[in-house]
Amino acid sequence: MYLSDTDNHRIVAYTLPHTPGLQINTAAGNGDRYAGPYTDADALTNGLGNTGNMWQDTNGIIYFYSSSSILKFDPVNKKISTFAGTGQGGTPVDGSPALSTSFYSLSGLWGDSTGLYAADIDNRLVLKFSWTDGNPVSIIAGGGNTAVTSTSITATTASLQVLQGPYGLWGDGSGTIYITDQTACALYSLNNGQIGLRVGGDCNTFPNQPRNLNGLLQGNSVFLAFGYSNGLAIALLDPTRSQFAALSNFGSGIEQIYFTPDRSTLFYARSRVNQIFASPNTNSPGRVVAGYGDALYYGDGGDATLASLNNPIGVLLDPNTKSLYISDQDNNRIRVVTEPVLPTRRLSEEVLLSRTATTTEVDDTPLIASMKALFLSPSISSHSSTTFFNNNTTTTTASSITKQHLRRM
Repeated sequence: MYLSDTDNHRIVAYTLPHTPGLQINTAAGNGDRYAGPYTDADALTNGLGNTGNMWQDTNGIIYFYSSSSILKFDPVNKKISTFAGTGQGGTPVDGSPALSTSFYSLSGLWGDSTGLYAADIDNRLVLKFSWTDGNPVSIIAGGGNTAVTSTSITATTASLQVLQGPYGLWGDGSGTIYITDQTACALYSLNNGQIGLRVGGDCNTFPNQPRNLNGLLQGNSVFLAFGYSNGLAIALLDPTRSQFAALSNFGSGIEQIYFTPDRSTLFYARSRVNQIFASPNTNSPGRVVAGYGDALYYGDGGDATLASLNNPIGVLLDPNTKSLYISDQDNNRIRVVTEPVLPTRRLSEEVLLSRTATTTEVDDTPLIASMKALFLSPSISSHSSTTFFNNNTTTTTASSITKQHLRRM
């Protein structure tokens, strides 16, 4: 790194220290704007534009949005291709081939064996691109004229509903897609063409501007985590209740959230401080694994914590190579941290479940256990909702969850 030492009339060169296992480099993008469409183009010599959220398929291919397009990046062969989008803003037409589909700003991306899902925030739609020939697009939610405000969640046809600001997407692998709506302050679930309000819908009580989300399954329970205007929020959904809790100690500006497949670590991108964090639980914001905090571009080849990121939006860990990929939006690049050192400290049982259980009764990962503990802790203000698909249930509040409830979760 070079500094201009004005009063001493010299340029000073500093060699940034390198911590083994934390080296950062550019994986894709040369800093220029998107100039596609691309077909197996060299990843390092072509422009990507403002890179966004990412999703990785089982073959290791990383999909991310950029400049009214969805690109795919092959980290092994270092190639990029355009998957969807014309590069020009517009309104998608149901059934159009992916490369002929126009859309504006995308946010959440998530995929399964049937297709790639995208939240088109400006058109207020949720799109699905099939894996079949031409990757045709389907509008699977939004576009109607009725707001999703039902408190009884009698499931309604998704295409007839208005989504005010769909932002984050995550699927449970069994056909249900969860959607955050940052304008409506709501969390929806979408299954088989039917959509319903799971929790929220009131910006006076629900975390404002809910953003990207990720989730974990535990039996019949779904734990979801998402950023909001002032920090991190989590939601607990199961057949008998929907609850959420807001955690301001994680700081504002949280964008993409990523749980490692072994459920040991939560990664999240904080765009406002230009850093990537990792934590083994939801009780603590964890530590910085990439980003010095300034909004510049430098540091490739050195310690990731001393490198500069500029509005990092996306983050994911390749489960095979253990490489951490970062969508460095305003630097128009995908950065990569090789083999980041992960926090592994397991919380003590006294912290996790001191009110309800002993160590012999718990076999959860720290992430699951700490999420459960948040709904048991008297210091956390959590909220319940009677918004369920199955209305023949009763709401269980956080204060009344017992050891028996915990064993069933």
